Amino acid sequence: MRRLPLIRCLFSLPLSLFLVVPALWASQESGRKFRIELYGGYSQLNLDDLNRRVEYDQRYESYYTEERYAYYHAAFGNFVTYSGRMDGEFNRINDPLPLGIRLRYDINPNLGVSIGFKYLSSEQDSRVTHSYDIQITNPDGVQFYDEFSMTVENNPYSLSVEAYVPMVGIHYKLGEIKAIDLEAYLAAGPVFARCDFSQQRLSTTSDAYEYAIEQSLSYKMEGKGTGLALDAGVQMNIRMFNRFHLLLEGGYALQYAWNLSGPGSAENGYHDSNSIGFTENSAWEGPWAMAQGSLNQEWGDFAYSYPTNQYGTEGLSDFRLDLSGFQIRVGISFRL
Repeated sequence: MRRLPLIRCLFSLPLSLFLVVPALWASQESGRKFRIELYGGYSQLNLDDLNRRVEYDQRYESYYTEERYAYYHAAFGNFVTYSGRMDGEFNRINDPLPLGIRLRYDINPNLGVSIGFKYLSSEQDSRVTHSYDIQITNPDGVQFYDEFSMTVENNPYSLSVEAYVPMVGIHYKLGEIKAIDLEAYLAAGPVFARCDFSQQRLSTTSDAYEYAIEQSLSYKMEGKGTGLALDAGVQMNIRMFNRFHLLLEGGYALQYAWNLSGPGSAENGYHDSNSIGFTENSAWEGPWAMAQGSLNQEWGDFAYSYPTNQYGTEGLSDFRLDLSGFQIRVGISFRL
């Protein structure tokens, strides 16, 4: 939502300039067949496989807190009571800002070809805390059987993605209205992409007898892969002054990367108030895949699917980094 005012400004600027500055310099462009185009804008992505990690962790925390204690409270009434709160939320990654450059050659007034480069990137950081107070009493309702507090912090929790897309394209002029040229474009090329995930999770539990347990997890995965891209859409070239144009583009980009692989690492720690503790470290490298399964406890079932490159991904369903989506771009063009 924060990008909407910027997008409105980007669209209103060229239209306002068009009303003020007529295209009086069109004659100076004759004979100039090369042009450089620079653009940026807004894009939607279909990062379903990558965002399954967010969905899994969000449901996992709820499964072992809210769903668990709500079940026991429903089963035993006021013999099991709890209160809890969640601060923050797990953020899905979406809507990167595409930036690009093209060198274009006009074969004739209606047909042109181009080579270019497009860059996409987006990162989402989350800070999520679950806090619960649980009280369990004996059936006589007098003596406390157990009373404890639990806090789970995911801080930081981060997902990121970026892609480099060199492309060759073809541009066809559909027509013109005064100082506006309307064109269709089609471009294709390889995708060089990467994605990263990192998480630091700290769980602390303390009871009425001042016994406390602290469990920590530091987890990181990286992946790189290649794929293909295909861009198609329409472009408005608004002729401004002295070989400069303003560009407005809208279209759809098919962009996929497969066979992502990379390193990963984890550090698990356990410590309690009796000075018992340990720390375990592990590292690995492998292909990304979609882990699938289910958790089954008396308070319910939890079917999951999430991306991982940890040991044992062989035989799991494939992971695909889907960078496809609608794109709106604004830029400038200069004839050489």
